[in-house]
Amino acid sequence: MYVRCSATDRELHSNEDVGARQSEEIRPEVRGGDEGLRRRGPVCLLTIDLGRSVSDAWVESALEVLDGIRALATFFVRPDAISSRLTREIASRGHELACLGRLKPGARDCDPDRFREDARETKLRLEDFTGMEVAGYRAPGFSISRRTLQALSILAEEGYRFDSSINGQFHRSPWHAPVIVETDSGRILEVPVTAYPALGLNLPCGGGRSWRTLPVRITAAAMQRLWNNRRLPGLIALNPEEAAGVEKLARHLTFRSVRAALGELMTTLRMRAPEIEVRMVPRHPGFLQKFLYDLNSY
Repeated sequence: MYVRCSATDRELHSNEDVGARQSEEIRPEVRGGDEGLRRRGPVCLLTIDLGRSVSDAWVESALEVLDGIRALATFFVRPDAISSRLTREIASRGHELACLGRLKPGARDCDPDRFREDARETKLRLEDFTGMEVAGYRAPGFSISRRTLQALSILAEEGYRFDSSINGQFHRSPWHAPVIVETDSGRILEVPVTAYPALGLNLPCGGGRSWRTLPVRITAAAMQRLWNNRRLPGLIALNPEEAAGVEKLARHLTFRSVRAALGELMTTLRMRAPEIEVRMVPRHPGFLQKFLYDLNSY
């Protein structure tokens, strides 16, 4: 498989940015996952960010909601944001723990070496807390973009199997659905926050302002269409205080953690078309642009 850019996108970055090359066999350690992923549907990957100091009550309330609908989620955690006790509590209930970084790739104060150090330190600290391997990473503010895709190579080199640092609705976003990225350091699965392409737009449906504003039916319909058309799960990103909203969605969607779907996603995407086109999003003026693409919405 190759990951290629459309002609329009080549002005922003090239394949060499991520060391794209032909796929090799999937390594045994990324096999497994949820064997029934293809047979169920629509499947949606649920993620919750714990990147700022939040009260234990909010997190425990989110856990109770997830228990009530029998859903598993991926919690992206900054180790200093919650107590080690609560971190272990999340893991003990069967949820996945992944890393939420502190540095934004491409920022003035974040060169590749600093980004690598932060990604490595966060992973080690979280693994020390839980005694479990940590497979996933998310950069703050969904800050991996077309111009900073080299960060995926660093993450793969540091032992991460998947990343979820891209918001599919933004202009800077190369993808709006799961994709395998081949880098100089190996393969990594990118699982962006879902946006659904329609009317020349990448319509937001996976979190932030769209999650708080749009009716549940719109989010559910977008996830269902993505599943029906491409057999790919969408991804929703929440803060813990927003977790109650998934109760209504649970009537329409089957929630899984990213890790539960990892092996099946890698296999499914490998069997798909040999190249993936990156889609540019046109700019729309005024309120519509602000609502859809404002970085502060998330």
